[in-house]
Amino acid sequence: MGVESYFVHARFVGTQIVPADVIMLLRANDYTVDHSISDNFSSYTINAILKLQFNFENEVIQGFSLEGCFACYDESLELCYLVLRLVNEKLAPIEVDKPVFFESKKLLDKEEFLNNIRNFYLYKANYFFDLFHGINFRCLPGKDFYKEYQKRTSFLYKIRSIFKRDKNS
Repeated sequence: MGVESYFVHARFVGTQIVPADVIMLLRANDYTVDHSISDNFSSYTINAILKLQFNFENEVIQGFSLEGCFACYDESLELCYLVLRLVNEKLAPIEVDKPVFFESKKLLDKEEFLNNIRNFYLYKANYFFDLFHGINFRCLPGKDFYKEYQKRTSFLYKIRSIFKRDKNS
């Protein structure tokens, strides 16, 4: 996790789940889920803005992590909550155990969850927005963010965007 990202970790309570159960549930509820392998590490993306990684212990899935990017903070954070709620309600009970600021590990209502995450990552998010001048675009955290940021701050990209605006006027 770099300066551009935040994460939430959830674990299953009293139920054994396989990754395919989670993936099928998300796809059945109209989420776009893609699989990727980088550096011999398997992960999934949800709607091209959230990373999903499963956490295993002794080859049994214990839970999963969702990682989003501050470049699309509001959208990815809301998606994070919706995914957690969907899994909790339709598949298996979960506890949110990271970040560890929750008084209860049970999934909170939407507003409490969003406020707690925003408060927990307040300084990191502010640092990100100061560092990257309040940018806002859809992307995944990590290499994808830096690649997109570099593209968007290049001179050629800025020239193209000026011409696109003029055509649409």
